[in-house]
Amino acid sequence: MLSKLFKKQKHPSLSWGPTLSKLPEYDISSRTFGSLHLSDSIDTAAFLGKPESANEVRKNYYSLLYSNLGLVAEFEVNKLTYLGFIIAQDSSEPSSNHLQYCSPILTEAGEVKLQLSDSTTVEEVTSHFGSPTSSDDDGEEIILTFVDGLFTMEFEFNHKRLLKRWNTFIN
Repeated sequence: MLSKLFKKQKHPSLSWGPTLSKLPEYDISSRTFGSLHLSDSIDTAAFLGKPESANEVRKNYYSLLYSNLGLVAEFEVNKLTYLGFIIAQDSSEPSSNHLQYCSPILTEAGEVKLQLSDSTTVEEVTSHFGSPTSSDDDGEEIILTFVDGLFTMEFEFNHKRLLKRWNTFIN
């Protein structure tokens, strides 16, 4: 009887339907990924389908890996706080035998602003988004950070100045 009380509950996302086959667009003006907004409840993310994995990183903080989409979605206290798009090989990418890199389409008010890929350069990002709030170049990677109120976008580039990851999250 006690074993039933203390048995770890499965994450609700593991019962969702099939994973999407195509990455939804991300609207940077409304901070909407498909129909999902940063800060939405985890139930709103069910349209993404069942993730490959749902790991509790710390208490009430889950990381969902959609390896076929090249996507990591993170939820704190069941609210979406982070989206990470894996665009090219990266030493910090999640471990998965099925990981596929993605090319997210960024829109603004319904218009395509930029399609990100492993050939997107630092110069292309700054020409579309202006000067970053901050930048960091440690010789191995360059990170451009753009902060807009409570929201942040990070563009991570390899030493050749080519995009490898794009993250957006709540500060």
